[in-house]
Amino acid sequence: MTAVRPLHALTAYCLALVLGLILLVLGEALGGVASALGRVGGMQIGSLLAIVLVVILGSLGWRHSLGLYACHHRAVAGSLLIGLALSLLIAATLAHLYRLGEAEEHARAVDEVLRETTQRIGPLGLAMVVVILAPLAEELLFRGLILRGMLARFPPWAAILISTALFAMLHGHPVHATITAVLGLACALLVIHGRSIWPAIALHCAYNGTTLGLDHLGFSEPLSLWTIPPALTIMVIGVFLIRRQQSGKPG
Repeated sequence: MTAVRPLHALTAYCLALVLGLILLVLGEALGGVASALGRVGGMQIGSLLAIVLVVILGSLGWRHSLGLYACHHRAVAGSLLIGLALSLLIAATLAHLYRLGEAEEHARAVDEVLRETTQRIGPLGLAMVVVILAPLAEELLFRGLILRGMLARFPPWAAILISTALFAMLHGHPVHATITAVLGLACALLVIHGRSIWPAIALHCAYNGTTLGLDHLGFSEPLSLWTIPPALTIMVIGVFLIRRQQSGKPG
């Protein structure tokens, strides 16, 4: 069994981009549901395919190269709370950047894509893609294969920065990239702290789910600054739960 290396990480990243683009073009050609899935989930499906190819062709171990280690239920619960809090904090702070210049046009374009996707695959289908598929695929790629590949050669801080930068670049617009970089950094720190990928997936699911839920409830505008104190309280509780987890006793 070969140890995961930076070459594996970069290969998976490039493959994910190529396969995601192919799925996007193919979806647009087919139209209908395929077009909706290609726009919203093409990159994620491409990421999963890239991971499978790199792990199999590189003779890597699934568990070690992706961080598929068991973790305590407190780590998952705490990560869910941190994901919820992080979504609220970003909605009350960094989301205000979408009102600056062309960033507002980008935000409207993203909302339009989500509305079209909802019309074609329904609210439940969109939730499955955004809340389940996207966090799973992106965490396995960026905080699994890529972060671990970089850790084989670089110190933790450098591996975190590289994996987070690649994650942010995937999301295009500078404002969107800035917001996703914060999410990526939080997920990377969780993985470094506990080795397992599952808390990062839980955090990402909660973040996407909260953001999607706020949008569904009509909170498309940035939240009030008064959101920050309760969000910070929720985050502190989440961190407390993670720190209280019993090492070596998965839940």
